[in-house]
Amino acid sequence: MISPLIFRLLVYSQNNISEDKVVYEEPDVLGQVISLILPIGWPLLSLIALIMILKAEFKNPIDKLIWLIVSFIPIIGPILFLAIGRKQRKE
Repeated sequence: MISPLIFRLLVYSQNNISEDKVVYEEPDVLGQVISLILPIGWPLLSLIALIMILKAEFKNPIDKLIWLIVSFIPIIGPILFLAIGRKQRKE
């Protein structure tokens, strides 16, 4: 004997299966590229920024501490240092 729940599932699945409803979806290439690059690129970029901060001499010693803290902000921190912080180093 078929339980009522299984019977409902069988009837529902048979009513909703139609060859007209088959839709082919294009793979999301950008999403796949981002999902591959982001887990590798972000830690690598953070490591590069961290090494640059530790090796650099800044005009103000507090700037080094601030940039060390900022570099740990995911994704944006290292980009901010590479764009803005490099200009604050001693030359």
